[in-house]
Amino acid sequence: MKHLILSIVLAVSLSACATLDQAGRDRLQNAVDSLDVAVFQGNKTPQIVLGSYQELYKKYPREPIAAGAYADALRRVKQPKKAADVLRPFLEKTDSNKLPDDIFMPYMRLLIDQGFLADAQKRIEKRLMLPNDRLKGTASTPQLQNLLGVALAGQGKKDAAKAMFSRALAAWDGRPGVVEKNVEQLKLAK
Repeated sequence: MKHLILSIVLAVSLSACATLDQAGRDRLQNAVDSLDVAVFQGNKTPQIVLGSYQELYKKYPREPIAAGAYADALRRVKQPKKAADVLRPFLEKTDSNKLPDDIFMPYMRLLIDQGFLADAQKRIEKRLMLPNDRLKGTASTPQLQNLLGVALAGQGKKDAAKAMFSRALAAWDGRPGVVEKNVEQLKLAK
């Protein structure tokens, strides 16, 4: 049944034309969100849904939503080189502060996973200093604060990481399970 639901979501999103209007982007975002939920709820492993992310990316390689989701899926299954290859066309076009969240966030997670903590910290701090109207309308601020906390914790800056996780928790809309997990890991590391 779950496989059928994922197949239907994928088929609906792939039925849109290769150049997407806003409605097509919304359908693509819904397909990515459904795959993400299946992974994060434990219904599917990242390896199992990797093919679905790949199909979305193959159909829409210029769409940040598809590229970012596929790169993140590759990162989760320990394929960082392929993830970087997916992100590269977007990274070569513009400076990282002008990247859409759909590319910037997977890029920061990839940098952190690869141990480029100071580089990720610098880029995230710079992005957080952008005028509020640039980030308004996105849910990125608490996610950026969470990623910054991870980068700081990885560098041994535990007090700064704790403060950043607290800010992320205060601003998070919905259940901030990922931030809570990071706070718990920071406590265990003491």
